[in-house]
Amino acid sequence: MNTRGGWRCVLVAVVLAVAAAAAPTPAAGQWLDQQPNHLNGGFSDLTCGVCGNISYEVAESFTLEQVAALEEIVIWGGHLANVSFADSFSISVYPDAGGLPGSTPVYTEAGVVPVSAVPTGAVFGGTTEVEYTLRPANPPDLAAGTWWVELANDSTGYSEDFIWEHGVTDSVHGAPGSMYSIDGGSWNANGSDYSIQLPAGNLFADGFESGDTTAWSSSAP
Repeated sequence: MNTRGGWRCVLVAVVLAVAAAAAPTPAAGQWLDQQPNHLNGGFSDLTCGVCGNISYEVAESFTLEQVAALEEIVIWGGHLANVSFADSFSISVYPDAGGLPGSTPVYTEAGVVPVSAVPTGAVFGGTTEVEYTLRPANPPDLAAGTWWVELANDSTGYSEDFIWEHGVTDSVHGAPGSMYSIDGGSWNANGSDYSIQLPAGNLFADGFESGDTTAWSSSAP
């Protein structure tokens, strides 16, 4: 009796099962879920001194299966000095253009102060990890499809550059790698993913399930 074929089938099944179990699963209720890897990170700062006093900006992509409002952004990172600063961030959202952020953002906001900045107790690359929660002032409504969110620290008054911690790729709503831009120039591929979470909120920023609320108001007595 030839059992080699049977053993091969069993071995393949075991390997596939192990691989499936090891793959990170996005948390429920997230448009994007890339947890911090607790290993390293990269600069994302509009006045990056270590980089040669340049603007270094990073963008991550995510794919929406339905129209949604980008109401909250959570990232993980910190500063080399391992002390607290009055951080603020610039946020830009771009449509996808052939695997790159498009030329014109659909939303831009500068000086976004985190609603919370909480040290987690973890360390990455010798830097104390902080979890930052950002809320755009006017959450953009985004259609289903692929988008890019660009984040960079735009704080002033100190010389410590911001390090955005790398993350684990969201294989469902994200894509391997990211993009970076220097001094507002062209986008370049970066093989690393960054830690970011986009909690699922309302379908639209106004809380309605339709962008046109005329029917709601006209039907009122």
